[in-house]
Amino acid sequence: MVLALAFLTACTTNEPDEPDTPPTSEAEYNGPMDDDGTAGSAALIADFINENRSELEAASEPLLATMGDGATVDFLAADDEFIYVYTYGDFPSEGLVEILETILEASAGMYTMLAGEMAQEIGLDTLTITVRYYDAEGNFLIEDSFTN
Repeated sequence: MVLALAFLTACTTNEPDEPDTPPTSEAEYNGPMDDDGTAGSAALIADFINENRSELEAASEPLLATMGDGATVDFLAADDEFIYVYTYGDFPSEGLVEILETILEASAGMYTMLAGEMAQEIGLDTLTITVRYYDAEGNFLIEDSFTN
């Protein structure tokens, strides 16, 4: 799974509403419990992130090395959604969105497979992996989502 994460962290294409600037905190979720009193999917995903943070960060290192000095990655949890948040470092942004569109489109199958593997490990029927990119100034560039 770590190898799949390392390979897949470089890809994404849809252009939804632009999210706010990238987050910088640990994954947290204090939302409602499911009807049966158990933790909702966002809480389960947040737990997965916090338990596997060092492995997730290590898997992202090869991609971060190509994104300029000061590039960062963070991971967020939402209902049935695992979110990678990449922020470029010192890297020229001209033409970057077009390059990222191509990379994300080419990686769709791998992200879909990863979503299935992660869903199984977390214990969910469905999981969406969203990948977001921001430039060094925190401006939204692009995101895409992949569901198992």
